[in-house]
Amino acid sequence: MFSVKPQGAVDVVQLGGQLNQENAEQLVETVQSGLAEGQPMVVLDMSDVTLLDSAGLDALLDSRDAVLLKGGTVKLAAIIGGMNLDVGNRGRTDCQRGAPSTDKYTHPPPGSVTT
Repeated sequence: MFSVKPQGAVDVVQLGGQLNQENAEQLVETVQSGLAEGQPMVVLDMSDVTLLDSAGLDALLDSRDAVLLKGGTVKLAAIIGGMNLDVGNRGRTDCQRGAPSTDKYTHPPPGSVTT
């Protein structure tokens, strides 16, 4: 699911498809294995991610925490428009590219007045 491409002092982790409960732990393990090899600088390439749920968000945060504990840095790359953030009625959060939702949270346009 995840491929790692070392680029100098940085590990670029290519994420693809859905980042959810089914594979979230695999992301954390992938990042931690790079840390074990002494690579504390990580870029998480999100360009091919189609769905990001709350477990996926937790995995991103856990990965970040692991890198920070080793004194490293982690960056998210290629987070582009078209990713929807869906907040379900059970408090679950899903982000999905190109899949509109009736309960998606959207920000008002800049300068608009809301009541």
